Amino acid sequence: MKTNFILGVLGFLASIPSFALAGEWTRVDSRSIKFSGEITSGDKVNLLRVLKRTDKRLYLNSEGGDAEEALKIAKILLSYRLHIIVDGYCASSCANYLFTAGNIKEIRNGWVGFHGNMVSLYKETNNKIKTMNDFTSIRYPDGIGNMSNQDLTDSYTIFSNSLFNAMVSDHNYFNTLGIKQEFFDLSFQNDKGLNDGNFYEFLLPSPQTFAKYGFKNVKGQQKFKQESVSYSDDSNNEVNGLRFIYK
Repeated sequence: MKTNFILGVLGFLASIPSFALAGEWTRVDSRSIKFSGEITSGDKVNLLRVLKRTDKRLYLNSEGGDAEEALKIAKILLSYRLHIIVDGYCASSCANYLFTAGNIKEIRNGWVGFHGNMVSLYKETNNKIKTMNDFTSIRYPDGIGNMSNQDLTDSYTIFSNSLFNAMVSDHNYFNTLGIKQEFFDLSFQNDKGLNDGNFYEFLLPSPQTFAKYGFKNVKGQQKFKQESVSYSDDSNNEVNGLRFIYK
């Protein structure tokens, strides 16, 4: 999973499972809008076509997607001081950026799941990729084909600069919100800090965990829809092929 995550940063993607649908902004009523589906390039522009200064609420049902685009969206949402409501699920980049951009953050009917951020990824990548050979073996596992040394150098430079810039942007964003990096480092771990040797795709924070790591104004409880498996503290569940941990 970590290798896939490292590859995903090349396109600023937080790679998550295959239940993705194309994202769409829609108007719910005169004061509310909704985002559903995968976050992709261009969604910031699409948001601006829908969003009004008089809007008060944003409903979310998204698996995440393009982290760079999600951060652009979050910076816009922050200035609107919206009541953000999760109605379904909000995972990965949706959780990191869209959910955290709310003045009030409410989990009304579903769950919010985290698995690290760009700072976590930067640390992990620096541990794994220390040389050009490390980069080549991970980025081009089937061989470099006809690529020249210059092409490889250029590819490595673009990768390094892109990842560094994303890391800095992430750090600044979460530092402004007062959310501790320790939380993202925890959720980036395969076992989400349980030290039980198991792999969990997402950490679903409890109210206590949200508060501990600096998430402000979070309302509601993590829950699956009725047709899914229920869960309780420190139990793990498999839903749609995903393993979660709630703590």
